[in-house]
Amino acid sequence: MSWRVLAGCGVAATLLCACGSIESPSTAVKKWASSSEFGQGVADMIMDSSNVRAAIADHRSTKAIYTYCSYLFADGEGENTDQMPTPDSQLTTLWSNALDGYIHAASICDDAPSSPATQRQVLADDRGAFGALTTAVLREEAITGVSLGVTGIP
Repeated sequence: MSWRVLAGCGVAATLLCACGSIESPSTAVKKWASSSEFGQGVADMIMDSSNVRAAIADHRSTKAIYTYCSYLFADGEGENTDQMPTPDSQLTTLWSNALDGYIHAASICDDAPSSPATQRQVLADDRGAFGALTTAVLREEAITGVSLGVTGIP
């Protein structure tokens, strides 16, 4: 056998092995969602957001509002660090937009939790973040074909 035939066989074998290791988008996102605990991250953001909205609506103390905003900020930053990027660029954008919205809301809340103008902006940012979060969950479910099953997502 000539060296060219051997080299060609080696290249062909390498290519065939590489083809066998390609993962479907569904499998890649399922693995990512499981390992990063995406469902738990979504549930945490919904709970933190709900606590902030309730504290503002119930005219809770400045300290209570500040505390809930701090939880929202910490969890948003944590999810942003632990779960980015996703295997799907559209899902990454949607999830990032949701987290950025929550982080922004929490950040301005931390600066002036008792200000009515700040509270209105926090609630507006929260609504936008929830829309992005819902869309991210729907994207993840469309890719995987499995419901994430998070309470609070339509």
